[in-house]
This record gives sequence, C-alpha cells and structure tokens, in this order.
Amino acid sequence: MSPSRRGKPGPPAEPTFLVRPTRAVDQRIRAADTPRSVRAAYADKYSALQARGCAAADYRLSGAGAWPRFCVIDLGGGYKLVLAFQDEQTVVLVHLDQHNQRTDPYAWLEEAFGLPDRSGHGGGRGNRVSCCADDGTPPVDHDLAEALGNILGSRGGR
Repeated sequence: MSPSRRGKPGPPAEPTFLVRPTRAVDQRIRAADTPRSVRAAYADKYSALQARGCAAADYRLSGAGAWPRFCVIDLGGGYKLVLAFQDEQTVVLVHLDQHNQRTDPYAWLEEAFGLPDRSGHGGGRGNRVSCCADDGTPPVDHDLAEALGNILGSRGGR
C-alpha cells in the first residue's frame, strides 16, 4: 500500500501479474483435509505472485525438456504449489499437492505434460535456481503456454 498525503494507507495497488489457478488447484486449496496453515500460505503467496510474479516463487525445477519452465512455492507441511507462466504477465497455478511417500506433484507434471524422466528435477536444496531469469523475466515457453491455455480453457488440470 502506498501512503496518502496524510500518512494513511491509500488504496491497494493494482496487481501487476494475472494469477490463474487451475480447477485442480482451486479444489485442493478448498479441500477439507488441506491444513489451515497451507491455506494461509497460499493466500499470502497468491498476493505476492500478483505483485511480484516469478520473484515470489521459491525456485525453478531443473532437468531436460520443459522441466525448467516450471517453478515451485513451498507452502509448508510438504505442500508444493507448481506454477508456470503462460506469458510474461500471466502466472498459472498448475498443481498443488503434498510431496511425501504417497503423493508426488512432480509425477503428476511428468504425466500431464509428457515431460522426460524426472530424476534430479529439483536440483537439490543447495542447488536450486531462482524462478526468474537473470534479467528478471519469467520462464515462458510458447509450447507450454499453449498447453497451459488448454488446461485453463477446460478449467481442468485433474
């Protein structure tokens, strides 16, 4: 918020980035078994994505093919929010799930987008790369953008 002339907060700034969750992300965040702490972290990160785009993400995935076009936000409790950029101003929240012994959001990505072998996709905690490129731009891929548009158009995403 920017202060007004009298030192009081002014109206909130317009979002710089459009954030579009898939139906699957909407359903997961509203699910009864999703912890409140994860919902709160999601709301905070949603606002941060609107304001800062790729700078609000925790890291970019690594690996062959389109893996590096996906970024991740850790929402706590093992929950990972996977996102991608349809274009430089549009953030698509692709998938949200716990990463544990039973569920793997990266296996879902591999299947849904036909990605190559996912071994080593996270880069290891010490080797994670920023979601933004060195010049501050998000990782946009035109082929992936089309697939994201199709998912959003159907409001699907499993």
